Formats: sequence, C-alpha cells, structure tokens
Amino acid sequence: MRRGSFVTLHRKCGKPTCHCADDKGHPAKYLSLKDGGRTRLVYVGPAEEVAFAETNGRYRRFRDSRAAIAKLSREVLGLVNRLEAALVLPDPKPVQAKRGRGRRAGRHGDR
Repeated sequence: MRRGSFVTLHRKCGKPTCHCADDKGHPAKYLSLKDGGRTRLVYVGPAEEVAFAETNGRYRRFRDSRAAIAKLSREVLGLVNRLEAALVLPDPKPVQAKRGRGRRAGRHGDR
C-alpha cells in the first residue's frame, strides 16, 4: 500500500510554440502526501505510473474499509447502550426513616 493521493496535474512546459501554451498543459502524475503539516507532490514517471496507481488504490480501499468498520462499531456500541438501558432495573426507592415521638421519648419514657 502507498498512502497519499494519486493525482494528475496539467503543467505548461514554458516553450512558446508548444500546444500547451494555448491549452491547459501537459498531464503529469503526482503522488500528493502530507508531510509535517505541508502538502508534498512527488512526481511519478510513466514507468512507475501503473505500480503507484495500484498501491495507492489498495491504500484507498483499506481506508474506505477502515471507515466502514469504524461506522459499524459506533452503531453496534449505540445498540449495546440501548440494550443496557432496556435491561437494567430501575434504582430502588430509598427507605425513609419512620417518624416517631422523637429521640428523647424512647429513652426516658414520658415525663
């Protein structure tokens, strides 16, 4: 696998008589990578184009599968939380102390 994005950019060669001077330019393949917060473009020559496209395609499929698994995991966790909420019994009501004649009356009787 090869991380990054495989892109085609059109560049002008700079020759005043070339067709690219009036057109959108010559197509060139690049691998676009993030490196330290900056985007880097690595030129991919015609001989390496097929190999880079295949390895980058594998990386894309891997990342797509990873995202699908993460989404399913969140959904399963949500279902498990709903199941827990449905199965957990409610908390018991606290028992309140009985109100008697007071604390003194029980020890010394009536005076």
